[in-house]
Amino acid sequence: MKERPGLGTGLGDEISDTTQTTSFYSKAKGIPDQTASFHYNDDEGAKLMAKQVGRVSHHSGAFELMPKRLKVSLVSGWQGGGPAYPRYEAGGEVFVIGQPGQTYGIRLENTGKESVMAVVSVDGLDVRTGKSASVKATGYVIGPGKSAVIEGMQAGGVMRAFKFSKVSESQAARAYGERGARNVGVIGVALYEEDTAARKNALLSEGEVRQGAQAFSAGF
Repeated sequence: MKERPGLGTGLGDEISDTTQTTSFYSKAKGIPDQTASFHYNDDEGAKLMAKQVGRVSHHSGAFELMPKRLKVSLVSGWQGGGPAYPRYEAGGEVFVIGQPGQTYGIRLENTGKESVMAVVSVDGLDVRTGKSASVKATGYVIGPGKSAVIEGMQAGGVMRAFKFSKVSESQAARAYGERGARNVGVIGVALYEEDTAARKNALLSEGEVRQGAQAFSAGF
């Protein structure tokens, strides 16, 4: 594949997957309440992309990907403890400025009043499976006022850290060739709001089952 300018996302060192399985009751199964995306590239590429859509401004810190629902930032450092990568904004779009060879994490902050599930894609790949992304996949459950940092992607049965790379070295290109490489430079989130009534009913039903549990179930 002919080398293209700009950045993609490759996978670096193996990291621990610290996520835990939990129950989530979405309001509409398979249909997200909202979807949104943003771009990333090196400084030159990000600035040129921004100029194509409007007047450019430079920013740092987290940004509202979904107003009153979700703030996002690409962060550096171990477990996302470092500063956020800067970005350009223009025409209502965001273009994060990455650094070749540097690792990053995706920090998601739930700014709403209910729990949400975020299905996340990088370069068209689901971060939980490394396969082609779908909004109908499972995601990350984040409580109100809480945040989560996604540090990498599953590939070959292990979790590996996100790393800004050449397009030809991106995981999308490695997995799907030129077809996959067409999607480099974009990160997407499909957001599901929780059905609090359904969750409460499930907890009540579980409570009834537990009330009937027998401490000594063997017959006499």
